[in-house]
Amino acid sequence: MLPIAVAVILESVDLRAGRSPRVLVLHRAAERVRGGVWEFPGGKVEAGEEIAAAAVREAREEVGLEIETFAALAVSEDHDAALPREQSVRLHAVLARPRPSCEPTGGEGRPWQWVTLDELDRLPTHRGNAAIHAALRGWLEARRSVDGEGGGGGIGIGAGCVDHSGDGAVLAGDRRPCSG
Repeated sequence: MLPIAVAVILESVDLRAGRSPRVLVLHRAAERVRGGVWEFPGGKVEAGEEIAAAAVREAREEVGLEIETFAALAVSEDHDAALPREQSVRLHAVLARPRPSCEPTGGEGRPWQWVTLDELDRLPTHRGNAAIHAALRGWLEARRSVDGEGGGGGIGIGAGCVDHSGDGAVLAGDRRPCSG
């Protein structure tokens, strides 16, 4: 089974304000294997490479974004005997955040967008991503119950993303492309 590292990149939000967290997705060209769908940044894990390192590398290559991984999210498998290659894949999803003051630049030139989970549910995606979507929803619900009740209101994805001073401000105004 081919190991694939998947970076589920969360944009910082304030849960108290009722905003839905957004994730970064890319469009995979129809002529590619498993193409014509929206997907999280990711790709094949190289020999001897750690999953998190592969996710960081793939985000940099695919969208020109420097990220920090902070938790394993889910492992999902997909098998499609009708494909000419890469018939069986094991997706290793890790949660990540953009490094402070970073924005995607397009990397490989593929279309990308930030979407809410409800918007993600309406996009065509890989069937192997269903378990990742469910795990992400569960993780966010757990964050809401911990952070959303009397806490700072942020989803707790790390320094430089959410102002935990108590006023719930989101620090997203000074994002720009990052260099390696």
